[in-house]
Amino acid sequence: MGGIFTPKTFEHFSEYLKNEEKDAAIKLIMELISEKTPIREIYEKWIIPAIARWECPFEAEPYCIWREHVLSTTLKTAIELCYPLVMEAYEKRGHNGQSVMVFCPWEELHEIGVRIIADLFHSYGYRVTYTGTNTPEKALTEALRKHSPNYLAISVTNPYHLFQVQDLIRRIRIIEPKVKIIVGGQAIQRNTPVCKGIGADITIYSMDDLFQFLENGEAK
Repeated sequence: MGGIFTPKTFEHFSEYLKNEEKDAAIKLIMELISEKTPIREIYEKWIIPAIARWECPFEAEPYCIWREHVLSTTLKTAIELCYPLVMEAYEKRGHNGQSVMVFCPWEELHEIGVRIIADLFHSYGYRVTYTGTNTPEKALTEALRKHSPNYLAISVTNPYHLFQVQDLIRRIRIIEPKVKIIVGGQAIQRNTPVCKGIGADITIYSMDDLFQFLENGEAK
């Protein structure tokens, strides 16, 4: 990489997002892509910190909801543009013999985090089936029967869905007892005591946990 990442350039990126300057933000991401910046670096140093920095006090500033949607659409464009880097990373590593289905359960509508997870799995050599948000349980169970993946990764943002996911995991154990179940997302990060009893094989509390799993096959 030609040294494009500095705190100053990240501040520019963050300001572009804050000010709804989509073209400027995307231009910066395209410069990273043109320099063949590793996909992990783009996500870890640019996209994820930009999400983490975002604060939206809905009660104090109703317009914030609009701004969050604008931010989301800009980051979705950035992520889509990065996909050739994901494919290159996969081709360089080669298929590791493992497969994973990545999704958000029914009524979960936050897509950016789960898309990043799917891309990172693929960049580390996994064959990935990504269904996105709001995945109906019946469709999921039929896909499990047909594809029999090694792993099933569930992303949960809304804490009110944790008990729903716990029940879903119980039913999955009956349908496909061999699949290893991974859970992650903001609801997992912020509700650690609850998540210990959710029934997953692997719990991802942070990006460090995710990279530890991708690199070593181990996590909490």
